[in-house]
Amino acid sequence: MAEYRINIEDILSATDGGLDIILAVYPQAGESLQGRNKKFKLRDNDKTPSANLYKNKDGIWLITDFGDGTASKGANGIDCYMRENGIDFITAINELAIQYNVQGADPSKAPKPIRTTEPADPKQAEEKYYYTVREGFTEKEIETLFPKYALTFIGWKKTGADGKINEERQKRAHERVEEVCRKYNFWALQDIRYIKNREATVYSSNEDYPMFAWIEMHNKQSFAKLYEPKHIDKSKRFKYSGTKPKDFIHGLQQAEEEYTEREKLSRTEQEYDDEGEPIKTKKKAPKVEKIDQLLYLSGGSDALTAALLGYWVTWPNSETAALDEFAFKKLSSIADQVIQLQDIDDTGIAQAHAKAMTNLDLYTADLPDELRAKKDRRGNACKDIRDFLQHYRAYDFKQVINTALPYRFWDYKPNYSGKGDDKVQIGFKYEFNNVQAYYFLGKNGFYRLATPTEKDGYMFVKVEGNIVTQIKGNEVKNYVHKFLKDRYMPAELRNSMYKTTQLSDSSLSNLPLIEINFDDNSKHDQYYFFPNVTLHITADGITTHKPGSVKRYIWNTDVLEHHFKLQPDEPFTIWMDDNTGQYDIKINRTDDLFLNYLIQTSRIHWRVELETRIKSLPTQERQAYLDKHKFDIAGPLLTEDEITEQKLHLINKIFIIGYMLHHFKDPDKPWCIFAMDNNISEDGGSYGGSGKSILFNVALAQVLHQQFYIGGRNPKITENQFIYDGLTPYHRYICIDDAHEFLNFHFFFDVITGKLKVNPKNTSPYTIPYKYVPKFCISSNYTLRNIDPSVERRILYGVFSDYYHNKSETATYLETRKPSHDFGKNLFDDFTREEWNTFFNTMMYSLKFYLGTTDMIAPPMSNVNTRNLKAEMGPDFEEFAASYFDEGSSNVDQLIMREEAFKEFDYKYRKGWKTQRFTKALRAFCKLHNYELNPSELHNSNGGRIIHKAYERQMQRDGTWLQTDKIVSKEYMYIRTHPDKPINNSLPVVSIKGDTVQDLPAPPDPKQNEIDF
Repeated sequence: MAEYRINIEDILSATDGGLDIILAVYPQAGESLQGRNKKFKLRDNDKTPSANLYKNKDGIWLITDFGDGTASKGANGIDCYMRENGIDFITAINELAIQYNVQGADPSKAPKPIRTTEPADPKQAEEKYYYTVREGFTEKEIETLFPKYALTFIGWKKTGADGKINEERQKRAHERVEEVCRKYNFWALQDIRYIKNREATVYSSNEDYPMFAWIEMHNKQSFAKLYEPKHIDKSKRFKYSGTKPKDFIHGLQQAEEEYTEREKLSRTEQEYDDEGEPIKTKKKAPKVEKIDQLLYLSGGSDALTAALLGYWVTWPNSETAALDEFAFKKLSSIADQVIQLQDIDDTGIAQAHAKAMTNLDLYTADLPDELRAKKDRRGNACKDIRDFLQHYRAYDFKQVINTALPYRFWDYKPNYSGKGDDKVQIGFKYEFNNVQAYYFLGKNGFYRLATPTEKDGYMFVKVEGNIVTQIKGNEVKNYVHKFLKDRYMPAELRNSMYKTTQLSDSSLSNLPLIEINFDDNSKHDQYYFFPNVTLHITADGITTHKPGSVKRYIWNTDVLEHHFKLQPDEPFTIWMDDNTGQYDIKINRTDDLFLNYLIQTSRIHWRVELETRIKSLPTQERQAYLDKHKFDIAGPLLTEDEITEQKLHLINKIFIIGYMLHHFKDPDKPWCIFAMDNNISEDGGSYGGSGKSILFNVALAQVLHQQFYIGGRNPKITENQFIYDGLTPYHRYICIDDAHEFLNFHFFFDVITGKLKVNPKNTSPYTIPYKYVPKFCISSNYTLRNIDPSVERRILYGVFSDYYHNKSETATYLETRKPSHDFGKNLFDDFTREEWNTFFNTMMYSLKFYLGTTDMIAPPMSNVNTRNLKAEMGPDFEEFAASYFDEGSSNVDQLIMREEAFKEFDYKYRKGWKTQRFTKALRAFCKLHNYELNPSELHNSNGGRIIHKAYERQMQRDGTWLQTDKIVSKEYMYIRTHPDKPINNSLPVVSIKGDTVQDLPAPPDPKQNEIDF
């Protein structure tokens, strides 16, 4: 037998120190999480916030409540749960252990009936339920049935000034409960029995497990709806005894009887003659006073609760039962207002809307959305009247009922012609009812959504399920007209709606303002939405859900219009090779066009493989090799190192795709994608045509529909103050395509790690917070310039081979090769349905791979670093340095004057550089050639400089040097071409007229200190 022992620490640990329990019981306690001194109201009737939430030194969350004198002793989550549910400690920890899946929970300790068996009564049918009624209700049964504030309303266990319960008042409250229950045919049960194989299994109620039944008559036959409120399986709380009627409305008979009594009372006002005959009079017959408010609720327990507060109530056999026009007319014939109040879960909301759309005069009352933030004893979101009155008072419920509205968005009154006895009704006058109209439109998904991108500060949207669409005001108007037309409404009504000005944009500014959370991600997961399925992607896998079942709102433009089928086999497998410490990849399918494109753009060594080494094969085998290895990242003609390098480039691209598809903005990963070509031309650029734009401007846009495009060919685009005009928090990424060599990249990097200010045309500037700033990707045929560490850590490079290229006079390619040459079709434009499905699968599996990584996966950086260093130098300096600092020259491996090198360069190229720019280029040259600049052994000055005495030399106009007699302190430089070469620290002898001048270290010149060489 299993041993059940619950550890209190386990419960607190599983609930974040009890915080989850506290927030489930008191959602408003979340206010205190904003700061230690932030207080909240523990009770609804508190005039000022007095309760506080804090974590003690042991990591346990506690509530102190100054309102009831418990300030000195904090209450933990278990204490709060016991207090709010009125249960003992043992019951509380067992319920919490079950609810939070804590080891030691004992399902057998959950409340349960007493089970026995006995022979079945001969009159009892097989596989049917029977019951035994017990008179009256115990106090514990009443407290199980009714929520706290419903009982408070009737004075249940109300104490006097002496703190004692007023017994007389308690008796009246108990009688009130019994009166309501009898009125609606609700009874306590002694037992429920089920007959099978002529044996009766008897389930007897007890103090901890009460059982009840609504016992009704229909067509002269009895049936009962059995109710076990504490059944461990919530779905099994209700059973039926007898034949369940199809469209039975509980409470209707009671309401009709009440109306009949009122009708009788109205008849007593009729005057009669001496013979008992009604006296004829021109006075109208007395009007029967209808029931003021007749509630139509979702279930019996809610109905009993509302009835206890004094309301007339009705409810169907099941929550999803339809309220047809016939039934509604019957209800409305005896009541001024028929008011439905359904549960506020998805089913209840949908049912309420369907009933209101069928019966436009049916009033609908709405429980507040904030109720769903609270939890019931089973840990589920609160949703119904019983839950409401566990947290709110009867007065609050009255306010909910009194604000009910019908969907009918017009008023009407008789329209007469003629006067006096000749006056006849010729129809109706219709007037637009603004309040009811905005309610109707809101319930049909029409709202305003606040946005800084619009001049008025909002946009009109239509919400259908979890899909949000931006619309124009005239679409709201069209919906109203179509609604009336489809309902075959009279022409007079439709004309009045065409004539009204209440459907103008200015009037529609009164539509409900909605707040929508469009977050579809977290740090570890991402959702994607297709018309037929919703995908949930994590590092562990991809799961599918029915459309609309995931409660995440998205823009209609983010729905991927494809009938998606998840392919169980991943297109690739990537793993970390423990032997090499590097990632490796295996391609699992060869018919994936997009993956093949990624492979081709990662074949850095394609020329070596397909143009050089292939010649080592017999002529007759060459074409077979090309065919077999057409899309092979690891062709056998390559070396192991070359294969590894190509694979890492491919893995890097898959990683980049996953990063871009993950909408979450991780402050630890503030990366900008920079796509560049691997092949380097003589000027430090590339020839283009490598396929970068296919990935970043086309492929990503198939999934990330809300792309913000910036053409990068104009180097002055960053000077445009409206560069981000039209950018919203809903854009998924910013694509800077084909960036110019001299585009100011730093302009974009400044916003990658922070918020972004948008200066739109014709409206006020606004700021997008970091969380919603779209991710950036830049593609360019050129490399970055002036790279510093702050820029470097923001860059995630993507390097593209020149497998795809254009033949030209300046390039050495033998042909032009495009993706369409490989695939026999254009990517995306010519995809079949299956090819589209494979593409989307590849994208989703790339995201799955990314979510399983922790660090950046950069491409092999050899060529990237070479290009960056060449860009840092520029072609002119590279040409100068290659000659001036040639290893065979006298300008390396010895001290030379820095100023002379700088002026030699400036004289030849007239660049107008400052010394700092010259220094950067010099450092890049040395780094490119693995030279050491200014070895530390030669430093003799603050700031790591080399200072010596020398005769001043001046450059003449013709580029020659003239030495003067003036001795000055000069800064020297030293390029060491090989680490094994000994340092030569000797200087040329400085002499004047045969006299030798000793070289002495000079104090550093303050001005020279400003030059960081």
